[in-house]
Amino acid sequence: MMEKGVVLFSWLMTLILSLFLLFFIAYLLFKGIPGLGLELIFGQADPFKVLMGQARVFDGIFPAIAGTLILVGSAIVLAAPVGVCAGIYLAEYAEPLSKQILEIFFDILAGIPSIVIG
Repeated sequence: MMEKGVVLFSWLMTLILSLFLLFFIAYLLFKGIPGLGLELIFGQADPFKVLMGQARVFDGIFPAIAGTLILVGSAIVLAAPVGVCAGIYLAEYAEPLSKQILEIFFDILAGIPSIVIG
C-alpha cells in the first residue's frame, strides 16, 4: 500500500512540474515572440549591408553572435590538432608508465567542469 502511495505521489508531482514547465514556456513564448525579428539581431541597420560588411551594427546582437562564432571556430582550429596528435602519441608511442600517469590527469580533467577551468 505504501509503495502505491509513493508511486501515485511521484506521478502527481511529475504532472504538476510538467504543468508548471508548460506554463512557463507558454508565458515566455507569449511575451517573447513579438520581440523576435531581424531588428533584434541587426538593430536599425540593413541586414544585407551588414552581412556584406558595408554597415556596422550598434544596437543589435549581431556582433555578439559573430564574436562567439569566431571564438569557437578559433578554439577548434587551435585545439583539434593538438588533441588528435596527443591521442595518436598516447595510443601508439607512449610508454606504459607515461600512459598511466597521463591517464590519471586526463581523468581528473574530465571530471572538472570546463567553466571552472576557464
